Amino acid sequence: SKAFKRACYDCHSYQTAYPWYAEVFPLSFWIQKHVDEGREELNFSEWASYSAKRKKHKLEECIEEVEKNHMPLKSYTWMHTRSNWTQEEEVLVMEWWKSLKSQY
Repeated sequence: SKAFKRACYDCHSYQTAYPWYAEVFPLSFWIQKHVDEGREELNFSEWASYSAKRKKHKLEECIEEVEKNHMPLKSYTWMHTRSNWTQEEEVLVMEWWKSLKSQY
């Protein structure tokens, strides 16, 4: 879904849309470290290479992180308002993740 990509892909894929200030020192280092950590934890660009067990586990973590309001990060959405999702979008993404999880 578009909401899923807007909220997750900048930190959890190779499809990062860096803002203009990502080239400004020292923000550039902080932003890149943040993106690297996000990709290390979960990288949707590498999703196809994950085992079924790992996919199921990562989906469980995604659901839990959103339910606890840990994701998307407030520090991120504050500056990147396009990454905020509506309550309806969040429900749709959560339902989609739950249906995917049941396949593994």
